[in-house]
Amino acid sequence: MNPTDDKLCQLIHLALSLPPSSPERQAQLNKIYCLVMRSGKLWRGYSFQRQYYGDALQEMWEHCLSNLDSYQPEISGVITWLNDHLKRILQKYAARHRREFARRAYGIQTEQGICDPIDTLQASPDPQLGLDMLSELLEWVQTDPDGQLHRRVCKRYAHVHAQTLLLRRLPPKTRSWEQIANELNADKTYLAQWYARHCYPLLRQWADNRGYLTEQDP
Repeated sequence: MNPTDDKLCQLIHLALSLPPSSPERQAQLNKIYCLVMRSGKLWRGYSFQRQYYGDALQEMWEHCLSNLDSYQPEISGVITWLNDHLKRILQKYAARHRREFARRAYGIQTEQGICDPIDTLQASPDPQLGLDMLSELLEWVQTDPDGQLHRRVCKRYAHVHAQTLLLRRLPPKTRSWEQIANELNADKTYLAQWYARHCYPLLRQWADNRGYLTEQDP
């Protein structure tokens, strides 16, 4: 255990010996906070977590300072204990944010009907989430692990199935419906309508299976 953790352990032990609501205990908690922050060893998060890092950090401090008796020095150092909690809270915020993003990307209603989720992904105000989600989605479409994309075949055009259209709609090689229709020698309007009717539900199912559309936050 390093000197900083040794000092933090002493402060925690002293704080726990004082009445919970006493000014003396609050003074020890302030010392713990200041020592940790000055150490520069607190997890700073990834760049895409910056938007909710402050909230997660505050939640970590509120939880840990209220539950000092749960710290076990024989398992980890104090800063490692704090960082573990901070990382879990950041993961919770990230998961919540992904679900909110997915709800927008997979269920937006407009005057013209339901937006194409692929268009929404490209226009996302959160580029990192969009890229992460798109990378997962592209891998699923390319590999089609259970074959359901190949099995979803267009009745009018037997050479067209769900994977055929999704690969042409996904970035970075997104094509317009006119381009797709020309490539596949098919009617543009019919393809767009078939995509909305048969591919869109598959996208929603994919998002739901990965927890992006869960209604309740953890």
